[in-house]
Amino acid sequence: MAYVKVSPQLISAESSPFQMIVIVAGLATTAATLVGVYFLNSLADVNVMGWYADYLLPVGALLVGIAAGSGYGAASWVTGLKIQRRLLWIIVALQLFAYAGAQYAVFRSLGPLYLQGQDHTLTFPEYFDFEATHFAWKQDNGKMGEPLGEAGYFFRLLEVAGFALGGLIVPWVLFKKPYCDTCKVYMRSRELARLAASVPARKIKSGDVQGRAEHDRQQQEAFQSATDRLKTVSACGAKGDLEGYRTAIAALGGVNKGIAKLPKRMAMRISQCRRCGRGVLTMQLITGQGKKLATIEIDKVTLPAGFLNSLS
Repeated sequence: MAYVKVSPQLISAESSPFQMIVIVAGLATTAATLVGVYFLNSLADVNVMGWYADYLLPVGALLVGIAAGSGYGAASWVTGLKIQRRLLWIIVALQLFAYAGAQYAVFRSLGPLYLQGQDHTLTFPEYFDFEATHFAWKQDNGKMGEPLGEAGYFFRLLEVAGFALGGLIVPWVLFKKPYCDTCKVYMRSRELARLAASVPARKIKSGDVQGRAEHDRQQQEAFQSATDRLKTVSACGAKGDLEGYRTAIAALGGVNKGIAKLPKRMAMRISQCRRCGRGVLTMQLITGQGKKLATIEIDKVTLPAGFLNSLS
């Protein structure tokens, strides 16, 4: 009976030993973070997990989650294991188990617990229920307010969600980061250019039809000009045209920081594999400022292998 020998090179990256390294590293930073939180709470009376912004945003749990999940991202970067959706779900599950385990460890460290006037020893579910229903806000004078009762479960759930989602932040950044499937490494990215894609905003009287039309024309011209210049770079890169690429890049003029206040800007980023020279050009549209800042990817072009190495 014949058999087929499977080459080790065909083993899925998700089943490689690197995935276990990433998981172990994440569990290690999670354990170290939760131990640190425990000692801060017990020795310095600092309840980091209890920090909230505007009574709703669990910033403490998010910060603890970020620290806990940093090991997953660090190990992924070092080993070159690409963060996949499946691994993200595993991280969420591990964060939830870690939270439950930390709560149980605290419960066990307190020894047998009793309610006043009762001989019944509290079980872990009863302990968790007591902690949730006795959730209270610290007042400005340093004293604790009244327990929230069943509403305390809402804030406990926010705490759990903040810790779990915080653990995803570093891995999620890598999940979105360009990756070289050939060399199994994350690409390094930088901004090549930033161009004006609009003219400065100005007030136009409601009855000034001609002024409005002229302003719209200028806006369209600026947008089209930026689009055409960036697409010229992308086209030369995609064809492997070295001289055309160099000329088009030089014509962009680099990163113009003086256009930050314009309603629309366009940026071109390049991501490059440090090993094979493979690269990706990404064209982005940037709108708004401050909290209304938005970045939209409008085009992406893969450069030929070795193309970027030929430029140096």
